[in-house]
Amino acid sequence: MEMKQNSDLTFLRGDVRIMIESIAFSGIATYGATGEKLNGLSAFNFLFGSNGTGKTTISRVIADEAKFPTCNVSWKTGTKL
Repeated sequence: MEMKQNSDLTFLRGDVRIMIESIAFSGIATYGATGEKLNGLSAFNFLFGSNGTGKTTISRVIADEAKFPTCNVSWKTGTKL
């Protein structure tokens, strides 16, 4: 099924909005073994911070979760981008 970008910058596959619900990460880059979790995410999110605080790490986890076994990306309705 074809995926298209919606007018609100989200992606749709058929009638399903493809969106991340939460991201959990631990034991990588600047994140310790205790871990952190981003939840309550909306259709559009903005990450900002100083250099070396983990912004790129988060984007790498989203891009290829399989490379990061201590991390988890939860997709709304289970549909990955």
